[in-house]
Amino acid sequence: MCTRKRMNEPFPAGSFFDCGNGVLIASPELCMIHYAEQASLWQTTLLCCELFGRYAITPADRKLIVRPALSSTEALSAYCARMSRMPGVKNASRAAKLAVDNSYSPMESKLALLLSAPGSRGCFGLPRPTLNKEILVHDAALGREVIRKPDLLWEGRRIALEYESSEHHEGETNIDRDSRRRNALVHQGLTLYTATAAQVYDQGSMKALVRTIALSLKMRPVPRVADFPERFARAHVEIMHADDDSPRPSIPRAPLPLQ
Repeated sequence: MCTRKRMNEPFPAGSFFDCGNGVLIASPELCMIHYAEQASLWQTTLLCCELFGRYAITPADRKLIVRPALSSTEALSAYCARMSRMPGVKNASRAAKLAVDNSYSPMESKLALLLSAPGSRGCFGLPRPTLNKEILVHDAALGREVIRKPDLLWEGRRIALEYESSEHHEGETNIDRDSRRRNALVHQGLTLYTATAAQVYDQGSMKALVRTIALSLKMRPVPRVADFPERFARAHVEIMHADDDSPRPSIPRAPLPLQ
């Protein structure tokens, strides 16, 4: 179904992909503003993480596929500043400040948000980690230097967090691969923590995990927010159980000219 919408504010350059024959498709930044007009802050933020990450969710079977990032939090913030009067722009601008770039899965995104979004939002306010940063490490089992990408990395503190997904980590081959991967990161001098879905979905276990990481970072494990337990309980439910079945914006797979 198509709907028509009249906009009083002119669109800045770079708002559309030109598909030819008079057909234009909204850019990722414009899609985010349109989406944010109706979605909650956490729904908008998680979709930001998807568009600015290295994964997409297929509508038919809900599987993850790898693809290049379509934009970035910095680009969305800059675009929102140019579209300040457009409906949805305030929500999209807030989401751009909370979202993370370069995620490879929804669970990586959710973990990063719970850990680094501010305490006023019900999260723990730790320094924002870098996701999937390539680092060169020595793999003793292979006897050579290899590139590894920790899921979440606090590079200056040499602390990393790996999410152990049962979907991708079961089986003897995968367990052996993951063990060698972790050993190589530890050999590089990183303090390495792991998280499972059971830990992240359970609020008590999530608090315990954050406490361990926060102490390593020399940070407070609980933000100085008077009603933080209640805020955390709400944010945890909204983030971990966010609706992932919303329609995905139509973004062209192949590079197209912007106008």
